[in-house]
Amino acid sequence: MKPAADPRQQNVRPLWYRRPILRSLGLASGAMALYGSWAYLANRSHGSQAAWRAACTQGFVSFTITFLMTALMEGLHRLGSRRLSRFLLPAGGALLFGLFYSIGMHLVMGTPEVAKTVTPILLIAGTYTLLYSANLAREAAARERGP
Repeated sequence: MKPAADPRQQNVRPLWYRRPILRSLGLASGAMALYGSWAYLANRSHGSQAAWRAACTQGFVSFTITFLMTALMEGLHRLGSRRLSRFLLPAGGALLFGLFYSIGMHLVMGTPEVAKTVTPILLIAGTYTLLYSANLAREAAARERGP
């Protein structure tokens, strides 16, 4: 027979993982650095000023989009009543938000290579939303089953 688990050790995940706000801020900061750099490289053939404008735009967009998509997925997940809706609603809602927000910001800011700038980022964002939503649904199912 296994000894009873110590209740203090049941939630051994780090604080940043357990708190959606801290998790969102960390992921958003990493996205800002990574994708801002990509936007600079994708637009450097249009001159330094255009490349920096695209980098700053994408850095801002990546930070805000990652933060807001994560918060949106957390909120939409709570609205789902079944396991499938707890996956599809946050993934679909966050992905549509990311698509329109990212393209719209670059159009407003005058990024010369919008498609070239946002396509790889949106592919990765799509993967992120699918994985994050699947994990939310998995964790909810585990909580419903109990220990």
